[in-house]
Amino acid sequence: MAGVVSSGRLGEIASADLAALAAFADRLGEPCGEWAGGEKLGENSFLMPWFDHSPMMTGFIGAACERGLVVPFDWPEWMGQGGDRLVHAPPEAMADYSLEDVQRVVTAILRADRFSEGALASAFEDGRMPALIRRLAALAGA
Repeated sequence: MAGVVSSGRLGEIASADLAALAAFADRLGEPCGEWAGGEKLGENSFLMPWFDHSPMMTGFIGAACERGLVVPFDWPEWMGQGGDRLVHAPPEAMADYSLEDVQRVVTAILRADRFSEGALASAFEDGRMPALIRRLAALAGA
């Protein structure tokens, strides 16, 4: 995700882009990755752990940035004004999210992952990201 800048606009995703994002619903059974690192290197040092994304997750991140799902907006302020309730809602609540809500939530999760390693993996594992991808499929009519 480093160096990728989204040109997406809130509430706007071309139908072909939405269909490409919705196609990840068929890949939700694939692993999202695994933790790596953490090994002791010496008496007083160790290798910091990181989450090694699977090809599916790497593909999703790239598609999200390139196809307008990730949008530029002041996500920290939005989170502080109640957006965190949408980000941390139960997966079943996400079935009714608008396209704008899905964009905001995915953007916030992907940006949070840059500051807190594993935030995206947690969102996949606890069902929030699969619910958002299934919502994209529903919005695409898939």
